[in-house]
Amino acid sequence: GDLPKTQRFIDIAHISDAEAASMINKLSPQILVDLNGYLSGSRMQIVALRPAPLCVHHFAQPSTMGAPYVHTFLADTVIAPPEHQPFYTEKLAYVPGVFLSTSASAFSPEAASFPPSDPHPRPGLDLPLAPQALVCSFNAFYKVQPLQFSLWSRVLSVRPKYSLVLRSKNGQTEGCFAEEASKLGVGRERVHFTGDLSGDAHVKRCAACELVLDTDHFNGITTTATVLWAGSPVVTFPTENNAGRCSATMLNSVGATELIARDRRDYERLLLALTHPESGPAKLKVLRSKLSAARMSAPLFQPRHMAAAYERYFFSEWEAVVHSGGGVKTHSIVLP
Repeated sequence: GDLPKTQRFIDIAHISDAEAASMINKLSPQILVDLNGYLSGSRMQIVALRPAPLCVHHFAQPSTMGAPYVHTFLADTVIAPPEHQPFYTEKLAYVPGVFLSTSASAFSPEAASFPPSDPHPRPGLDLPLAPQALVCSFNAFYKVQPLQFSLWSRVLSVRPKYSLVLRSKNGQTEGCFAEEASKLGVGRERVHFTGDLSGDAHVKRCAACELVLDTDHFNGITTTATVLWAGSPVVTFPTENNAGRCSATMLNSVGATELIARDRRDYERLLLALTHPESGPAKLKVLRSKLSAARMSAPLFQPRHMAAAYERYFFSEWEAVVHSGGGVKTHSIVLP
């Protein structure tokens, strides 16, 4: 209902890349925005045909496209620090705050009424009902690296009142994780697997976890945003690659930088501190209250904030292109 009346949606799923590029070109757009990159369902061949004078890459694949026909990467200074410009074929342009914004409230408005300092009740959410506290990771299995799983197991081996919950779609993989945890000193009865839940139920499940574990090198993106909307603390540490910095920029956006570890050793120290049997519960309560308070004001959950940044960028960038005679130069710009 908030979209401009001139907004048009055209379904191109049924036509070829060449046909789509031709159709886009006939509409005479100044700027083409790619939101997918080379991920599943990619249609970069449309972009390669250059149907618009300027192409901007943003969102789903937070890294360089390495292609001369993609001119700008719209990011933030955590995802793509200015000193990383030499590693991009695109110029870096920065939105203020955070590189993404989610309308999480649209699919789970009920989250705003969750208890501000305590986990959501577990019944009906495909979680173990045993009295143990839960550390959870809802990221895809392929993101969990051996070093990280060993670290999680090491923490759990000295925190017997905590159990681990992983998202699962594959029984064989479940067996491998449970067996590896057992080898590392964590009994199989403390490793649980949960299936997919949709919409509001998944948000409630995220809210039912005492602590959420992020994966390094390839963070949760949508997952981390959902967990933070649910009000649960998520611990991460940024790596050198872009996909390993997504959760850090989101935590920065909600003002929870104390959940961003400096390195792997600091990540383990932070997990041990937050799961400490005596001091951990109080720290988690404070963090949950902080995240709940940020839910309605943080840029991460303000799509209009992102829309305004988009508008400023598009107008300023097109004006720069016109003034330069149509050429596109490689440089970094920072939006006000």
